[in-house]
Amino acid sequence: MRLFVAIDVSSEKPDVCFLDSHDTVLKEICLSNDVNGANAIKEDVLHFHQLYNYKKIVIGMESTSVYSFHPSMFLTEDKDLRALDVEVVV
Repeated sequence: MRLFVAIDVSSEKPDVCFLDSHDTVLKEICLSNDVNGANAIKEDVLHFHQLYNYKKIVIGMESTSVYSFHPSMFLTEDKDLRALDVEVVV
């Protein structure tokens, strides 16, 4: 099974949806577009992976000028997510 994390990036409060490969919505949240918001996404990814042991995890977001840069870099460079071979697509 796969986990998909869709991020609708905005300057202040990105919307985030966690969806599995059966189109089941696991969680929908609105977070701050800062390190706290990116860390919350990471923690949810780790939590869902621990529960379901996903074979593949993909985090996707649109390229929105500077607003997508910081979350994409945080999620790409995080050592815990890299250990799970998480794919970040912008």
